[in-house]
Amino acid sequence: MGLVLDPVAATASTAVANKMIFTDGTTTESVLYTVPAGRKFIGHANLHNSGSSYFKAGSLSMPNGTTRSVNHPIFLQAGKSITGNRCNITGIESDA
Repeated sequence: MGLVLDPVAATASTAVANKMIFTDGTTTESVLYTVPAGRKFIGHANLHNSGSSYFKAGSLSMPNGTTRSVNHPIFLQAGKSITGNRCNITGIESDA
């Protein structure tokens, strides 16, 4: 008798395809996006043209009252969220 290992069953995990994320926040302090477990997010935040626009992503924030501002780079690990008002988030979610 011998020991036979199934190579498919022996793999630790299967890669998940990258996913394009776009979300638009129009409600005060809404959670725009949360990075799922085992994933990371690399993208940008853009503020709408309004005095009440802002976003927060980890330690990065663009305060309330800032006029239109574009392409703030964002890098987040699993479990982290982006909140904001009158802003949008675009980027790629991929395996961590």
